[in-house]
Amino acid sequence: MQNKTFLSRSLLLALLLQLPARAEPLVGIVGQNIVAFDSASPGTTTFLATLSGLDIFEQVHAIERKPVSGELFVLSNLSGPGGGYKLRKAYSNGTNTVLGSSFSISGSTKWAFALQPDNTTLRVVSNNGVNLRMDSTNGNRTTDTNLAYAAGDVSFGATPRVGALVTLDNGTTYGVDIATWNLV
Repeated sequence: MQNKTFLSRSLLLALLLQLPARAEPLVGIVGQNIVAFDSASPGTTTFLATLSGLDIFEQVHAIERKPVSGELFVLSNLSGPGGGYKLRKAYSNGTNTVLGSSFSISGSTKWAFALQPDNTTLRVVSNNGVNLRMDSTNGNRTTDTNLAYAAGDVSFGATPRVGALVTLDNGTTYGVDIATWNLV
């Protein structure tokens, strides 16, 4: 009986492994270059464009794509005098428009953002607990309560160091604490 169970599980696993992966088109940022890749083969990228108009010391920290329209949004930071964070709407040819005014937040080195189900609001978080909402049409910002672990959580009292963020279709947003790899 044990051999039949093992054989059934092995056959099921073999069948599952042969099912084609559902590939999703994704975009990413490498330096100041926008690249496209397929979720089924993330190691193979296609160059789309270089972001133009960035200052020499400006770095891109996060990128997000609206699934319906394909619009791209990037969060960048200019280090040095006159620096600050900027939300930019990027176009496929690399040109971009700054949305709203630049802003500064001290102590953050890693950022993540995700489009909310309303398809207009970007949830922006950082590795020092910053939690913002930004309007993707005009860059207006709303500061929300800093991220925190709930009472009773083993990490309660520690600041979540969120470096990745995703919002599901049902509106639930999850982050990954890059210091502990815990789901936040």
